[in-house]
This record gives sequence, structure tokens and C-alpha cells, in this order.
Amino acid sequence: MLWGAGDDTLFADAYIGPRRRMKQNSRHTRDNDMRSYETYVEEYRRLRNAQKSLNSKLLDCLPRGARGNTVILSAARELGYYVKHNTIVFSSEAAMDRLYDFLIYEPNRDGKSVAQRFLEDRDKHDISPDEETVLRAAANSSTSLFKIVHADRVTKRVDLNDLLLERPVVSIYDINLAKTLQGKSNGLLFGRILVAGNIAFSSGATLLFTEDEESFLLKQCEQLHKIGNAALRSRRRVALFMKMERHSPIETRYE
Repeated sequence: MLWGAGDDTLFADAYIGPRRRMKQNSRHTRDNDMRSYETYVEEYRRLRNAQKSLNSKLLDCLPRGARGNTVILSAARELGYYVKHNTIVFSSEAAMDRLYDFLIYEPNRDGKSVAQRFLEDRDKHDISPDEETVLRAAANSSTSLFKIVHADRVTKRVDLNDLLLERPVVSIYDINLAKTLQGKSNGLLFGRILVAGNIAFSSGATLLFTEDEESFLLKQCEQLHKIGNAALRSRRRVALFMKMERHSPIETRYE
């Protein structure tokens, strides 16, 4: 419980002693909560670093040479990126990250992502326990559209309500995303959430929209249900939101 700055004036002197003990207990609870949040943030940082190193290994699994260029250029065009003379023109570093995210986490037309295939061949790869934790979370993940319930830059936590899947409120940890979303409750977020034990966090390639766009975006998602192939439907969903995000007034910062 948090006490107002002038609360002490509401109590007679006879209650000041107990009141002080209550305030000390309240402070002790807040201190424990902060230590708890710090523990979560520390774990989040560790897993985020593991994800960065894992992503490099997953990208190394993409085809090489001409075939690899074809795969990357095809994905870029699928997402609506401008490709000139077989060169992708990125509008920002975030745009490059989103393409990489798409390449390694989205299922191919045969239904499996690079991350899922990497997990199937786990014994052939040298990865750390944290990297394996992230890998399993990524292999079991999918994208969705979320309503932002609350963002706290102090605890680095963002609470999200999934608009496409029926599940409880998802609480993720993301340092710069929490900064970006501070004071922007009721906005929308599209992205991939990785759940690794007690910690949930985005893949890093989130897209932000205003709450005014909710009805339109949900209708667009309904149209995608006409696509029978689940893998293709998932890829089209990402492409849809990528193209829509270019008109969003909200800029996302990542860490």
C-alpha cells in the first residue's frame, strides 16, 4: 500500500506509533517488490543476451550464396520492403531487425521455422542452457495483436491483453519498450512473445499502433482466417502489420 504525502496529518498523536510501524511494513513490502522486479529484470537481461547470440546462430542456418540471397530478397518483398537491383533498402535499423526476425522465427511454407528446425537438430549445435531456453520459447511462439494495459518504466514491465488468442494478461519485460509505452496505455502492440519459465519478453521486433486502429486491424485479421495454410496465414499476418506500421505515429525503441 502506498501512502499519500499528507496522510500523517489525518491521525491523532496517539496513533503515530502504530502508523509508523505500518509505514515501515509498507516500505519493507515495496523494497521486497523492487528486489523481486530487479531479479526478473536481471533474468530478462541474461535471456535477452542469450537471444542475441542465438539469433546469430539461427541466421547462420539460412542458405548461402545465390539461394540464400533469393530467400532473403523474397522475404523482404513479402514484407513490402523496397528492393532495387537485388538490394534491400531499409528505412531504419529496426526494419532490418524485423526482417531477420521474420526469417528465423516465422514458419516457412512447409510449416516449420528456422528456430524449430534448429531445435529438432539440437544435438548438432553447441548452444548454452540459456540459449536453449530461448530457443524452445521461440519454437513454441507465434505472433499476435495485443492491447497495452499498463507500462512501467521503473519495473521494466509491460502488461498486455491478447486480442487474437484467449489467454490471461501477458506481462513481459522490455527495458526500452517500457520507456516507449510509458503513458500510452490502451495503445496496441503486434509481435511475438517468448515465454521462458517465469519470464516473458518480445522477440524484439514489435510494432506499435494507436487504439483507434483496433477495429480495422481486427477486421484485417479476420480476413486472414480465409487462408487455409496455417504457415502462410502466419506469414501474411506479419506482412499485413509490417505494412500497416509504416503509417503509425509511434516509434519503438529496442533493447
